[in-house]
Amino acid sequence: MTMTYPVLSLTPEEAVSFLAQLYSTVVVVDPPQFVRRYRGRVLIHALPFPDHPHLQQLCLEFLAAYGFDPATFPSLAIQGLATIVDVYPYDPDRFCAEEAEHGCGESLYAYQLDYAVEGEVWGVRLEHTYFLDAPVTDILPPPGTEHGDFWLPQTTSQLRGVEQALLEDAMRCLTARYNDYGMGLWLRWIEQAPPKR
Repeated sequence: MTMTYPVLSLTPEEAVSFLAQLYSTVVVVDPPQFVRRYRGRVLIHALPFPDHPHLQQLCLEFLAAYGFDPATFPSLAIQGLATIVDVYPYDPDRFCAEEAEHGCGESLYAYQLDYAVEGEVWGVRLEHTYFLDAPVTDILPPPGTEHGDFWLPQTTSQLRGVEQALLEDAMRCLTARYNDYGMGLWLRWIEQAPPKR
């Protein structure tokens, strides 16, 4: 049985913003119980591009500013990974204090009005985010999934996509450890080498 991790679906602009570490805290409404207690890896999934032509153009311009286009940053794809390090409910003071971390404005009340939020607003703090070298494409989320929704892979294609992303994650970790180990050996060799005469 394969270990699975939760998936966080975001709009393409949000996915870039968090993977590029412009922001570190995702604002969500009434996250599922398993997310409230969860600390660990999460896969970042990009939802479809907006249907409205003007909104789609703004989205594409945002992606272009970071060197992406629909071919290099496709929608309905696992685009990267992050680590959830904290999950907490927001009160107005904390929401205001963390505006730079979430980018959703200073007022919790205004956020709730603007997005017609009916539920408790939470923050999900992410660290160790990175883009996959190649996105895992054609990952359809469960029906009704919106930005900021967490879900667990269930279909064969979802599970395969998660396995592919996690394999890249494991290889990245192994490569980093190997490089650190190799660099450490090289530095010790340099330190112990006799001086040239």
